[in-house]
Amino acid sequence: MGTLWLRWVGVNVVGEIVGFGLAGTLMMLSGEAITSQDGLPQLILGGVAVIAVGLLEGTSVGLAQWTVLRTMFPSISALAWLAATIAGAIVAWGAGMAIGVLAGDALAADDVDMPIAGALVIGAIAGAILAAPQWTALRRAGIEAPWWIPAHAFAWSVGMVVAFAGVAALPSSAAITFTVIAMAGTGLGMGVLVAATTGLALVDAARPRPSRSPARP
Repeated sequence: MGTLWLRWVGVNVVGEIVGFGLAGTLMMLSGEAITSQDGLPQLILGGVAVIAVGLLEGTSVGLAQWTVLRTMFPSISALAWLAATIAGAIVAWGAGMAIGVLAGDALAADDVDMPIAGALVIGAIAGAILAAPQWTALRRAGIEAPWWIPAHAFAWSVGMVVAFAGVAALPSSAAITFTVIAMAGTGLGMGVLVAATTGLALVDAARPRPSRSPARP
């Protein structure tokens, strides 16, 4: 089981380096264009950006995770896992952005505890949202993973602090190359923290259970 945990951490780190590196860069570059608009145009641009970044990160992480899951849980199709991960990523990005906008004043406060508290809350909500479609895919395949959603909620509450710190430390005038490197580095730190916790939930799900039911059609 230790090997499984290490493999899970490894593939998730790679997935987040690529996925968050690209998604974070795109969001940073599109941020000014979105905030410069008002009303419906801003909502449309924001919605397109959320779908794009969720698709980038969800695809990268979903494919990386599938390299481990395909040998363990053959009852889950690649398409089902990828669709669940992408859907969760899109909704999680959207929820995170919405909460961030609503709590903008608090998150921008000089008191460092406020942004950290906001990141913890946003991360917990986004992590639960991200994990819910994956948990559904596992359950439909007859796999019991009772800790999947709680583990992701806790892991992403911590991981979101890293994400916020990485974005906040990046100068708005940073060159595109530096932005990509900074976001990839943020994805590395975030990926390690998140995967280390969610890997424990995966190990638990992989334990033999007499009551485990066969894959559903």
